[in-house]
Amino acid sequence: MRPDDWHLTEDLDGFLARAGDFLHSRPALHTVPLTVTEALRTRGADAYGAEVPFFGWLERAGEVRATFFRTPPRRLNLTPLTLEEADALAARLAGLGHA
Repeated sequence: MRPDDWHLTEDLDGFLARAGDFLHSRPALHTVPLTVTEALRTRGADAYGAEVPFFGWLERAGEVRATFFRTPPRRLNLTPLTLEEADALAARLAGLGHA
């Protein structure tokens, strides 16, 4: 797995276009990301604070395998990850200067 298998964006609509089906495939497991992204979609990007939220999804072989979002100042909210997926995400975020 490579860190660049993780795709990052501040574009909520783009995130939902790519990862929405994955999130909706298991709504009970993904209740929090579905609820938060719906609030952001309906109430605006500043629904949880002044800083811009950001999103990411893990894609392998053309399929979304995991997602995350962050609504600053809160921490990342992740769907279940393997250790390898978590390491790749950490490397991707660190490479972009995120703590």
